[in-house]
Formats: sequence, C-alpha cells, structure tokens
Amino acid sequence: SAGPGPTVNEAAILLGRVLLETGRGAEVEVAIARVDPRSEAMERAENLQKMAALAAHASEYGGEAKARAALDANEADLEARYALACALVARGQMVEALEELLSIVTRSRKFRDDGARRAMLAIFGYLGNDSEVVRDYRRRLQVVT
Repeated sequence: SAGPGPTVNEAAILLGRVLLETGRGAEVEVAIARVDPRSEAMERAENLQKMAALAAHASEYGGEAKARAALDANEADLEARYALACALVARGQMVEALEELLSIVTRSRKFRDDGARRAMLAIFGYLGNDSEVVRDYRRRLQVVT
C-alpha cells in the first residue's frame, strides 16, 4: 500500500470544508497545512484557501448585517454586494453567493480587478464540475462576459 498519505490528505480537506461551512474559515489554513503539496489533493486545498479568504473578507467588511444595510441604502454599492456574497460563502450558502457575484459581474468587470468572476470560479472549484449549480452558473456567466 501507499501508506497513510491519501487518507491524511482527504481528512484534512474534509475538515477544512466542515470548518469553512460552519463559519470557522479562519481555522481552514491550519487544517489544510497537513495536505501533501505533491498530491492531487493540493488543488482542492488551494481552492479551500481561496474560499476561506472570501469568508474572511466578510468579517473584515463588518459582517453580513452591515453589508445588507449598505445595500438597502444603495443597491449599486458593489463593495457591499461583494461583502454579502463573501458572508454567504462563510455560511455555506454557495448558490446565494453565486447570485450576488453574478450580479456584480453583470454590472462591472473592473470591480476588484474582475474579483467577482474570480470568486465565482473559486466557488465552482469548491462545488466541483459535476455540480448542477456549477453548470447552471457557468452558462449564466458566459452570457454576461
């Protein structure tokens, strides 16, 4: 057998996903530190890092309530919409996050240097290519870009 490698990698990824989706994104980095950089799991580990960074952005902004309040005041506030999308990622609500991000991409590709589209790609990677949600939003993204 190949030893314990793959199992450790899989466990680290699984733990990272659980931490992310239970609002503990800040701990993802520690969980995935055990992933072998030469393994095929590394790509998923890097993807989890991107997701954790999105989640962290929401708290840096001031959280979901603040983002929603800013959007109520001005629905063209793309920073607030991006922060809301990040907060939704932090709660594991990927479909809702994709919806907000698509709305940003539709309005502005320049925003955060195409950051909304890149965030969508990170979520696609997280959900996996065989996901119906990913297929749907990939199509919708192609229409607007």
